[in-house]
Amino acid sequence: MSNNAGDDILLPGERQRLWDEMRAYYERRAIIEQAKGMLMFVLGIDSGQAFDVLRSCSQLRNIKLYLVAEQIQKDLVGLAAIQGPLGKHAIARVIGAASVRIDDVVDRHRKIDNHAEGH
Repeated sequence: MSNNAGDDILLPGERQRLWDEMRAYYERRAIIEQAKGMLMFVLGIDSGQAFDVLRSCSQLRNIKLYLVAEQIQKDLVGLAAIQGPLGKHAIARVIGAASVRIDDVVDRHRKIDNHAEGH
């Protein structure tokens, strides 16, 4: 008898197969989420709309959604590389300025919280 309750249920090799399937599932999910994020950034859309774009492309060509996501991801990374240093500089400036914008938001929230608390 084994120490793990689930060990008695799984046939030899099933645990590894199940593990491999779970790992593949999470890898595909990560690809889809990364592609969604890229589409959100590039197209200025929300998460649901980005998923709709992926789903539409998948259904139109009858291709697995994660394969569409993987190709879009590769294409957008390639496009960013072609865009050159000027575009990368502009993106770097936006990212760098994010910390300043976040500081402003944090300061505003602190003022609101302090005012609400009566300080």
